[in-house]
Amino acid sequence: MRKIVFPILVLLLVPMITEAVDEVVFDADTTIEFSDGSSVVIKDGSIADQVVVNPSNIQITLSSGSSVTITDSNSRIMDNTLGIVSSCAEGDYSTTVLPSQSTVAVVTVTPLNQTCRGGSESIGGDEEVISGGSPTPITPSVPSTNTGQITVDPVAGGETTLTTDEDTTAGVTLPVDAVGVSTVVQITSQSKDVIVDSHPVPVDKNIVGSYVYNYTATAGEESVSAFDEDVTISLSYTEEQISNLEEATLKIYYWDNVNSEWVGLSTLIFAATNILTATVDHFTYFVIFGSLIDENVEDIDDGVTVNEGDMIRDPNAEGIAPFDIYIVKMVGDKKFKRLILSPHVFESYGHLEWGDVKDVGQSTMDQYITSDLVRAQGDAKVYELTPTGDTGTKQWLDMTVTEFESSGYDWDSIYVINTTDRDAYTTGTSITE
Repeated sequence: MRKIVFPILVLLLVPMITEAVDEVVFDADTTIEFSDGSSVVIKDGSIADQVVVNPSNIQITLSSGSSVTITDSNSRIMDNTLGIVSSCAEGDYSTTVLPSQSTVAVVTVTPLNQTCRGGSESIGGDEEVISGGSPTPITPSVPSTNTGQITVDPVAGGETTLTTDEDTTAGVTLPVDAVGVSTVVQITSQSKDVIVDSHPVPVDKNIVGSYVYNYTATAGEESVSAFDEDVTISLSYTEEQISNLEEATLKIYYWDNVNSEWVGLSTLIFAATNILTATVDHFTYFVIFGSLIDENVEDIDDGVTVNEGDMIRDPNAEGIAPFDIYIVKMVGDKKFKRLILSPHVFESYGHLEWGDVKDVGQSTMDQYITSDLVRAQGDAKVYELTPTGDTGTKQWLDMTVTEFESSGYDWDSIYVINTTDRDAYTTGTSITE
C-alpha cells in the first residue's frame, strides 16, 4: 500500500499515470494522511481529473470518465459535497464511492469524527501505551540529507532535498529495496534557459521558476537506469512564480529521452504547502509546467442581485478560493460576508441548498466586509474565528462592552450561528484586550 502524508514529504507516494496525462490514476491503494494524524485510503483503480490534498480534506475533480473509492479503517463518515452516504457494509471499514459526473464537478471530501456505525471516533494524536506483552515494533527512520545528494542502501532506503536560491525545493524518497546495491543519488538544478534549447517546452505550457532539475543515480561507475520500486519525487513552487498561472494546471513533467519530449506525470497538488508529488521508476530531467490564467474567462456578471442571507462565491478566484462559500448579512448600509467553514457545517443548516449559491465577481465580493465574529444561539459569548481550511480556531472575546468597542469591533458584524458551526472550530486562548 502506498502512503501519502500531509505535510511531511518523506513518505509521499503517488501512482504513476498509465495513459492520459490529464488524469490522476491510482494503480495501488494509496493512503493519504492528514495534519491531525488521521488517514483515508484511495482505492486501486480510482481515477480523478485532479486531486488536491488540504490539511483536513481532499478536493477531487470528477467528470464522465472518472470515479473514486475512499475507505477508512475507523469507519468514519466521509462528508462530501455530492451528498454520497458512507457505507459500513464491508468489515470494519467505511466505504465512500464518488461516481463519475456528466459535467466537471469539484468534490470536497472531509472525514468526520463520527462513524457510520454510530458514535464518534478518536482519531490521530498520541495513542495510549499499555505495559506488558510484546513491544510495539518501531519503524526505523529513513536516512535523510538536505544537500541534494545521498548514498542509498538497499535495506534502508533514503531521501534527500535540494533547496534553490528561489526558496524552492526538489526532493526524492527511495523506499527499501528500490535499489539492489549501494547507490549515489543526486539532484542538481540547471537554468531553464540552457535546458530548453535542446528540450523544447510543450505548446501552451510554461515552466514554473527558473530551474529544471536533473536527477541522477549511480552504482559504482554505472548509471542506474531503473529502480526496483517506485520512488517519489517532490517539487515546490512559490506563489510569486505562479501569479499568472492556474494552480490547478500545475503538473510535474519528465524528459523522455527516447521520444525527445516532455511527458506529464500523475501529480498530486498540496496547495497549502505549494508542493507537487509524483512517482517514477527512473531518473531524468524533471520540471513543473503550468498553463496561463485564461484571460478570456467570462467575467461573472457583477449585476447579480444579492439579498440578505444569500450565499455567494467567486468561481474565478485564485487557488482554492473558488470553493469558499460566504453567507451575506446586511445591516443598514453595512454589508458583511462570513465564510461557511466546511460541507459538514453547510449541511447542518437545513435551509441551505447548494444550488442556491450565487456566482459573483471579485468586485461584488469586495463590497462585503469579511466578518469573523459569531455567537451561537442561546449563548451570549462572542467568538472571533480564524478559519484554516475546513477547520479553524475560535477565541472568546472576554471583555467588557467598552473594551469591545474600543478594540474596534462592530456589534453589527456578529453572526448568530448554530452549535455545529461553533463547535467545528477548536477553542483557542481567550482575547481580553
